Order: sequence, then C-alpha cells, then structure tokens
Amino acid sequence: MLYQFYECLLQIVRLFLRSQPTPRPSPSQEGESGVRSHLGIASIPVLS
Repeated sequence: MLYQFYECLLQIVRLFLRSQPTPRPSPSQEGESGVRSHLGIASIPVLS
C-alpha cells in the first residue's frame, strides 16, 4: 500500500520537475536532490 503510494508520488514529482522551465545544470545530481527535497517529508516515514 505504502509502496504504491510512494510510486505515485515519484511519478507526480517527475512530471513536476519535467514541467519546470529552468534547465538543470547536472541532471543526475540535481534530479536526485530535487526529488529528495520535494519528497523529503513524504519519503522519511516510507523509507524508515
């Protein structure tokens, strides 16, 4: 249940980051930090 909810959040964040007009200097690092910053509160109880 939580895993499916987390997957839905990831898809939403990916669409949100992809819709941002600002270019990413480093897609790999910026992408990881971006997802963690946006899902910081949501990912803590899921991962722990």
